Amino acid sequence: MKKWKKNFRKIPSEILNKLKQIDSNEIIVACAKKIPVSDIENGIYEHVGITISNSSISFDESITPEPDTGRYSKYNVFGRVIILKHLPKITVSYSAEVPDFGDWSKGSHDITWTREVYQRETWMPRNLCINIQLLEQKDDESLFKFSIDTPLSKLDSYFMDDLLYYCNLLQENVGACDVFASDSKTSDYIDTLYVDWELLPPGTRNIDRNAHIILSSIRNPNPNMGKEIKERMEFFESLNLQAYIRGKNKFSQYFGAVLKNGLVILENIRYGNAIYIFKKNWEEFSKLSRTELLSLRSTDIIRVIHTNNWKNNIRIVVERASS
Repeated sequence: MKKWKKNFRKIPSEILNKLKQIDSNEIIVACAKKIPVSDIENGIYEHVGITISNSSISFDESITPEPDTGRYSKYNVFGRVIILKHLPKITVSYSAEVPDFGDWSKGSHDITWTREVYQRETWMPRNLCINIQLLEQKDDESLFKFSIDTPLSKLDSYFMDDLLYYCNLLQENVGACDVFASDSKTSDYIDTLYVDWELLPPGTRNIDRNAHIILSSIRNPNPNMGKEIKERMEFFESLNLQAYIRGKNKFSQYFGAVLKNGLVILENIRYGNAIYIFKKNWEEFSKLSRTELLSLRSTDIIRVIHTNNWKNNIRIVVERASS
């Protein structure tokens, strides 16, 4: 099985943030995921019933996760007993029927004894299923939607505990999880995979307007952000700029520049400790999914830390790429 992160100790922050944006009380734990055909051929998703034969992909519309997939898949089928060693022990009585004088032919009687034991928390088996839907299919990859079949309610007293359970169950089976309103459309799932970039015009006369557009998409910006954005843009103007870019939705904190030599420069304005230079040209870069963008390796990307001479370091990288 592919080595993705299996479990979370706590609910991921991006899911908690998304919950705040969902007005509906009824929540579905689900995700959309692009799966390369090669992964299906290699059996990576065989444990959830996704297989391929003669170029035809087969899958069941609903599966109960195999218990050996991970610990939450095991809890889902068999339940769980947690020994609460952090709590005081309690007195428990036990009883058994025993033979009179060691001889069952003479009759029997009950005996009772007590012991001090740790308290236990018992989880019943939930028998949750994962629903599977094929949203899009291409020659080299397919887009699937995976969802836990039972919705959650924000009004339930155990909502957060149940949400963590659901997220772990989906994560260990398909390597991804997210939350959606129960009435979400297919397009809402697909949109989570793609980064929507907006091109902004170059030129010093557009800096104030562009900075305002970028700043308006950031929640609770600090007082210095506007100034920092303008300073970055003034520097980008010296790099043979083609256009500014800013991310939308989950990438709204990212902005940068497309250079005429094909390089893409990107920075997270909220955590601006470094600038990232992507070797992929804009046409390739703009087609990357959110997952692909965040999983790019060091051979595809150059990281320039904001030291005193960071501008000069970027110029060196740009000049080398242009030569």
